[in-house]
Amino acid sequence: MGKNNSTVLCIDIGSDTLKAAEFAYSHEGTMDLVNFEFIDFGCTDAVVLESQETSVEMLLSLKKLLAENKFTSKLVNVSLSAQSALIRFVKLPALTDDENKINQIIEFEAKQNSPFPMDKTVWDAQIVGVSEDSTEIDVMIIYVRSEEVESVVKLIRESGRKIGNIEVAPTAGYNACRANMVGENACEMILNIGGHCSTLSFVDSGKLFERTIPIAGHSITQQISKEFGLSLKEAEDLKRRHGFVALGGAYEDPDSEVASIVSKIVRNQMTRLHGEISRSINLYRAHQKGNKPEKLYLAGGSSVMEYMPRFFEEKLKLPVEYLNPFQIVSVSEAIQEPLAELAHLYSEVIGLGLRNVGVCPVEVSLVPESLRRERIAKQKDPYFYASAFALLLCLGMTYWSFSKQYETVHQDEIRANREAEKTKLATKQVDSAYRKLNSSVGDFQQALDMLKERDFWPELFNKTQAAVPAEIWFSSIHPISGLSTAARKSKVAEVPQEGGFGGFGGFGGFGARREAEAQKTAEQEYKWIEFNGYIRTNTKDKDPAQVYNEFKARLEKTGLFKHFSIADGDRMIQNFKLAPSGSNISSFRIEAELLTPIKR
Repeated sequence: MGKNNSTVLCIDIGSDTLKAAEFAYSHEGTMDLVNFEFIDFGCTDAVVLESQETSVEMLLSLKKLLAENKFTSKLVNVSLSAQSALIRFVKLPALTDDENKINQIIEFEAKQNSPFPMDKTVWDAQIVGVSEDSTEIDVMIIYVRSEEVESVVKLIRESGRKIGNIEVAPTAGYNACRANMVGENACEMILNIGGHCSTLSFVDSGKLFERTIPIAGHSITQQISKEFGLSLKEAEDLKRRHGFVALGGAYEDPDSEVASIVSKIVRNQMTRLHGEISRSINLYRAHQKGNKPEKLYLAGGSSVMEYMPRFFEEKLKLPVEYLNPFQIVSVSEAIQEPLAELAHLYSEVIGLGLRNVGVCPVEVSLVPESLRRERIAKQKDPYFYASAFALLLCLGMTYWSFSKQYETVHQDEIRANREAEKTKLATKQVDSAYRKLNSSVGDFQQALDMLKERDFWPELFNKTQAAVPAEIWFSSIHPISGLSTAARKSKVAEVPQEGGFGGFGGFGGFGARREAEAQKTAEQEYKWIEFNGYIRTNTKDKDPAQVYNEFKARLEKTGLFKHFSIADGDRMIQNFKLAPSGSNISSFRIEAELLTPIKR
């Protein structure tokens, strides 16, 4: 997405709220808040709190927001709630500096750890750190169900607007915090207490670590509903009227018995949340080698209960204050007052707006693959039309040229002969251009074939990995050019000795040269893949040969190799060594012939 759009509508889709803001951008790169909207579609008995599916209430609220004439921008950036996504942080070995190979490794890891079927998942990843000795990289992988994204995309496009970028609330909030200098010189935490979940982010001099905690506002609502025997909507209303954090100890209970019970429920849930925060700090420092946090910022709709900052100050022994993400945004006086009470809720919205200003620390994109392909096609359209216009222009000019020549022929015989020679020359030039065009088409096709071959190796590794039974692991996988190992050994045995036809230097010498030339041609491409590995089995439960044959059968089903059978002869070379007595590890070697050879 380009960075030069004059306005953008940014919408943060929460579990029970919608936060929207329209930003305008100056040539200097500043952000001006043009308008904003806050919609609380709330908690109803019809909503299943544990569900991660997009609620009907949210979709209806989003449709209403987009239908109003309050916002004029045609470009929309969206963030989905942390509840809708799964965020994982993994450490991978830094094996290469090649960006393409790194991306292949990350893609393989993402597919192995996906909680959903990959064909029903939108995901993206980004490197967020490198170990001090540069031997490992920290990668953040984000997964979202495709249906979650597509339902939002459909509503936005139906409103006549375009999708800019789609991400999740924690990454958008992180970008806003970094822009507001949070964690610039020390490790600082942001606790966003939302409706269905809370997000704890560590901002540590550029290092990023986030954890989603399933304790938030609705946890309190559920307990109030259970305690008083109320519906969820009634319990939510009671929480908003009487909810505050009971401090206990020397602090007096409120006069109202209802308020006293509600405040203690709030305190119990926040105590559970504090326990998860403490565990997260230990995890961050032990596994991510992070620094000790020195400050906590509060954000999110459920963080505004009275005494919330004081509660966490006492528990964490850290300074606590509410996050103000508007330090980098220009706000007109007309909307400052209504915005004041909601400012701490808009960090994700501001983070979305920053994606149109410049490069952000985290630039993940959860735009569906279908929409990405559509964008690529539209980018190619101008080149297609330009090429078509150039071709038509050339054809038109050629037609005009031949028409003039034809007219001249009829006017004057001498001039006709002269122009005929020019026509022959022009024809030669056209033929030359046609040959060059055919050559270019051939070069393009060759390049296309090379690109297809480049994609073969990731496919091979992915399908092979999927075919491996739990009892098998590889020690090596490598390609073989020319003949298989067994075939080469047999050819060595067939080399004629001195004497016979070969001794005359005639027929024998000619056959050897022809065979050598064939071998040289064969060695220019990979025809075989050699697999070496071991089989771990418990002989009481499963025979090693059974495991070995199971793996062979799975290899056949990948569609990458020729069928294995006795009739195929040398299409399958195998070496299987059973484990010695008392051992449960057997070795194996398989040379499988590729269905389609790959050029070296």
